[in-house]
Amino acid sequence: MSNYVFLDTQVFVQNHFLMNNKNFLTLIEHLDNGDTILIISPILIDEIKKHIKTQINSVIKSIKDYPILKVLKNNNVISNDIWQKSSGFKDELSDEIFRILDSELFSFATTVDLKYASNESVFDDFFKKVAPFLSGKPEFPDAFIASSLLGWAKQKKCKISIVSGNTRDWEAICKRQEYVEKFVFHEDLSGFLSSITTILEEEKNSIETNIKNLFTDVFLDKFRNIDIELDSDLQVWDEFDCPELDSNSVKIKILKINITSYVSSDDEAEAEVQGIVEFESHIDCPNPDSWVYDSEEKEIMFYSERLTGKVESKRDFSCFIKICKSNDTYEIADFEIDEPRRIELEWGGIDPYSNNDNFIPDPYEHEEEE
Repeated sequence: MSNYVFLDTQVFVQNHFLMNNKNFLTLIEHLDNGDTILIISPILIDEIKKHIKTQINSVIKSIKDYPILKVLKNNNVISNDIWQKSSGFKDELSDEIFRILDSELFSFATTVDLKYASNESVFDDFFKKVAPFLSGKPEFPDAFIASSLLGWAKQKKCKISIVSGNTRDWEAICKRQEYVEKFVFHEDLSGFLSSITTILEEEKNSIETNIKNLFTDVFLDKFRNIDIELDSDLQVWDEFDCPELDSNSVKIKILKINITSYVSSDDEAEAEVQGIVEFESHIDCPNPDSWVYDSEEKEIMFYSERLTGKVESKRDFSCFIKICKSNDTYEIADFEIDEPRRIELEWGGIDPYSNNDNFIPDPYEHEEEE
């Protein structure tokens, strides 16, 4: 699920339209990752352009008011022509600053058209003097933005985080009964970013929980198709039949789940799962006169009768999976078991001999007979 956010004009003014500060860079990173979607309004764009020009005009005026520059002008060091052209230069600066905003931030944004606003509701709010008209001022820009965002959110069936230091108007709007289910208010950008971090951590924890719940059945299905071979240390001259995996003996322990890729808007994630699998394999050597390596005694033993029994193995494993969410239900879409593709039973333990169980004979018993 994506997190939708609207930044009030005041946020840009408060940050002096600087896109290279920590909060804006973090926001752009979230936008680039797709877990957050910026919402803008045509009214917002017009207000930002107006504020940029106002600040540029103030800067140009303050420069002109420096006494030293007036000395240069009065003594014709700076011509009247250059002095007049400086007024036109402010338009170029304003356009350039907005171009930077547009390319670095607004290019990620979704524009909410004013057609989603309810004109009737806005004017009702004005005459009733409810937010954003609590002060009696004609705050129609905020009113139409809020109304259009509400209409859009209802159609999209989503919530929008509203970031504004203007607690008098925007916080009051978000607390109104009509808006409270669709708007979440944040007083500053850092507060919103902290909430996003919390939400993403909760979503990833939910994904990890679902991986744990779904993993075992999928792993067992894939694991049964892996070739199982005996390590050369378990045999010398004679070939065992292909070991038979005892599916009921498989035990899985997940050690670590590392989410390598997560696209919140697409409700899917990729993860690496590391763990240990323990299992038993039944072996059978019908030919007599067999030399077999006893992994407990660490030496080769000779057997002159049929060998049957089981080998217990433990293996580290690494799996790469993709998990997707559809209709509030998670499922593992892709599953790939990393090496080894073929399991060698090099940790095979030989069970004690038993006449009843017909397991592999006890080497010590043969030594006593000799």
